[in-house]
Amino acid sequence: MRKTLITLFSLMACYCANAESILTVEYLDGNKAKEQLALLSKIEFNGNGNITFDYVSGGSKDFGNVSNTQKIVFSDGDLSSSKQETASSISVYPNPSSETIRIEGMRDGQVVKIYSVAGKLERTSNESTINVSNLSNGEYFVVIGQTVAKLIKK
Repeated sequence: MRKTLITLFSLMACYCANAESILTVEYLDGNKAKEQLALLSKIEFNGNGNITFDYVSGGSKDFGNVSNTQKIVFSDGDLSSSKQETASSISVYPNPSSETIRIEGMRDGQVVKIYSVAGKLERTSNESTINVSNLSNGEYFVVIGQTVAKLIKK
C-alpha cells in the first residue's frame, strides 16, 4: 500500500505541480491539513503508515496515519483560494459500499478511475453511479480529476 500511495502522490504531483499547487489531506473525522507543494522537499510514508511532510526550510510535520485519510486533493492556487475548495468538493458515498457508489460533485466530462491498493486500475467510468459489487472486499483509491478518495468495499 505504501508503494501505491507514493506512486499516486508522484503522479498527481507531476500532473498538477506548480509554484502555487496545494496538497490537501482530508481526514475521516472531518479535519483537513493543507500545504503548498512549493514549500515541500519530500512526502514520506513510514512503516506505520504515517504521512510526514519534509519542508524546503528544513523542518518536518507529521500529517497522521493514512488509514485515517478520507481524501487527498491537489489543487491550484494559494492556501486562501476559493478555487481549491471547488476541487475538493467531490464526495464518494456510501462508503463503505458493497453494491454501488455515487460520486457527488463530479463535472461533465470527468473520468472516475478506481485503483486497488496494489496500484492496478480496476474500473474506469464517466458516470456518477458506479457498480462496485464485482470488486473484491478491501480498500481502493477513487481518482477524479485532482482528487483522490479512499473507498472501502465490503
